[in-house]
Amino acid sequence: MGREDMKQFIPKKAFFIGPYSKAFKYICDRLTAEQGKEIWLEKTPGHLHYIKYIEKLIKNSKFIHVIRNGTDVVASLYEVTHQHPEQWGGPRDIERCIRRWIRDVVISLQCIQKPRHLLVRYEHLAAEPESVLKDLCRFIGIEYNEILLQDYTLAAKRLTTSDEPWKALIGNGIRRDKGDKFIRIFDQGKQRYIIDRLKDAGLYDLSCWQSNGIKPC
Repeated sequence: MGREDMKQFIPKKAFFIGPYSKAFKYICDRLTAEQGKEIWLEKTPGHLHYIKYIEKLIKNSKFIHVIRNGTDVVASLYEVTHQHPEQWGGPRDIERCIRRWIRDVVISLQCIQKPRHLLVRYEHLAAEPESVLKDLCRFIGIEYNEILLQDYTLAAKRLTTSDEPWKALIGNGIRRDKGDKFIRIFDQGKQRYIIDRLKDAGLYDLSCWQSNGIKPC
């Protein structure tokens, strides 16, 4: 982050996770106050697998699950790990990408009834950004402002570091993925295999989802 001054707040020798989580929260709170803000948001996809710890250690935390079409996720994950293997621990094969999406969606589905969790379809966000953002603001407890749709690309760019070249287009705006990458990367045989694997995963039909949970088709 380029904030060496914050290192002083991180415990050098702690035997339990508590001191580290307190330091993390303190640093986030401090950075938020410096910017004249009241709420901070931490976006790390892997944190999905540590929800129970975050709920315990960060009181009153809220979770926004953004679920994207499985074929698009598999294509993106496959491409980025092959283009930038050094940052992703090596290239991932198709099966590993499929398993990652299934595992993550299953975890999100288990949080449907939790009061501090909101599930959002990425495709819904791209198609109706204002409507979804209003739902998100109500969930977070802040007032919706049109400036959210005007300035978010600048804010997003500030969160991108030099070692994340795959995020170069992050400031281009929210867009619907029409499956072009999926078709470009995989031949028809692989496309059919991926679609069948995702379909046979035993998940709900995600086309039935709205920003505030599952709705009947």
